[in-house]
Formats: sequence, C-alpha cells, structure tokens
Amino acid sequence: IYLIEDGTFRLASSVGLSPEFVRNVTDFPMEVNRGTVIGRAALERRVQKVPDVLTDTEFVRIDVQQKGGIRSSMSAPMLLDGEVVGGLSLYRTEVDPFSKREEALLEGFAAQAAVVVRNVHLVRALEDRSAELARRVEQMEALSEVGQTVGSSLVLDEVLSNIIKNAVRFAGCDGGSIM
Repeated sequence: IYLIEDGTFRLASSVGLSPEFVRNVTDFPMEVNRGTVIGRAALERRVQKVPDVLTDTEFVRIDVQQKGGIRSSMSAPMLLDGEVVGGLSLYRTEVDPFSKREEALLEGFAAQAAVVVRNVHLVRALEDRSAELARRVEQMEALSEVGQTVGSSLVLDEVLSNIIKNAVRFAGCDGGSIM
C-alpha cells in the first residue's frame, strides 16, 4: 500500500517485500507517472495490469523490478472523492497475468483502504480540534482564577504571582517574571 505525498508514492504498508526492496522504494519513491504500474493506475484512476513488466515498453523502474523480482504486476488507485490518495500494488515473480476476478478483488480492497485513509484523517482532525478546545478551556479557567484572585485579594504579591504562574503554564515555558 502506497500513499501519495508531495507527488510521489510513499510505502505505507507491505507484505512479502524484502528489506532491500523496502529500502529502495523508501529512498527512491515512485512518481505518479506512466513509468510504473501504480503510477499508471493513479493517472488513469482505474486498475492497471501488466502481464510482464520486462516486456512493457513504458515500465522504467528496473531497480524496483530487480529488487522485487517482479514480472506480473497489478495496481489499483485509492480514490477519495475523485482524488487519488494512494494505491495498492500486487506482483508475481513469475509471468502469470492477473484475472478479472483478482482485478475486482484488488479494486474492492483499494476502495476499503481509501475509506480507512479518510477515517484516519477525520479522527486526526477531531483529535486536533479536541486538543485545541481543551487548551482553550484551560486558558479560560486560568483567566477566571486570575480574575477571582484580583477580585478577592488586595495583596499585590499574591495577585502578581498568580498571573505569572498562569502565564508560564499556558505559554509552555519553564519560568517567567513580572517587573
């Protein structure tokens, strides 16, 4: 499974890939172009199958082919609201073209993976908003404390101490002073 980041495919998860293959696609990510089967799937927005990458005139990632021993390959785009966010890629080390049934299965898995990506994005956004809300509630409580201290005490040192403690806390600092 690859996710698109900055115009290239980043390997997100894999099964059966050698450490050398993983290192290679991590160090030299695949671009969204016709030079790879997954790149074509992203451009065409549909499953792409190549019976033998060694006879495919458009396939240019010979390094990927050699490190994985890839011969037959099939890739499907992961689509979210018409946008390609990644892709699933399968390969065989022998020339053995993929069937229509296998194509349909990969397409279904790609759709499920796209839903998972969307859900992860939604959960992260919700967590970010929840953290921001919690931070704002904490700030409001601190301001309330300062207001109560100012209103209930005429001891200047106590009021100023409370103000600086809260300022340090909310600014995420190690210390502070009022002069």
